Amino acid sequence: MARAFDLTNSVQHKTVVKAPGNPAGVVQTRCRAFAWKGAKPTTKARQRAGLAAGTVATYDIEAWVADSGPSSEVWLGNFPKKLAALKDRARAQFIEGSLKGRKFAPPTFDFESALGYQAPVGGTRKLRALWWNRDSGTLIAINVTEDKDRPVGLSLRRLAAAIIPKVE
Repeated sequence: MARAFDLTNSVQHKTVVKAPGNPAGVVQTRCRAFAWKGAKPTTKARQRAGLAAGTVATYDIEAWVADSGPSSEVWLGNFPKKLAALKDRARAQFIEGSLKGRKFAPPTFDFESALGYQAPVGGTRKLRALWWNRDSGTLIAINVTEDKDRPVGLSLRRLAAAIIPKVE
């Protein structure tokens, strides 16, 4: 994953938020990570400085997939509300809020649809993208923070290309 940002190392913390067999009918996973090159930034101040300098990037990936059990219909019924809430929150933060960002169109990777937002924040750029398939109940959200001078969405597209096709 570090290569998506032209960096050399990454640390990932993966969590299963909702395991198979739960009554919500969805398997939910989360991966929070950062990537860097050079000496590992061990403090928040060094991480912030590395973000602005292009030697650090952070990313969060969250995925929701319909469980294969009998409760999957619960998730499929709740899917439109979850998708709408994620889209509303991203629009409120990136477009209507103080970030004054804009939309962009990430590649769909054979998903039904994809939507992205980006905004400069200090010496960094924040990006959020969503991919979804209503029929299968698959939803993926990726958040990236990296230096503002990188081409918009390049790292996100690289990261997504390695992850999105494998989720479904």
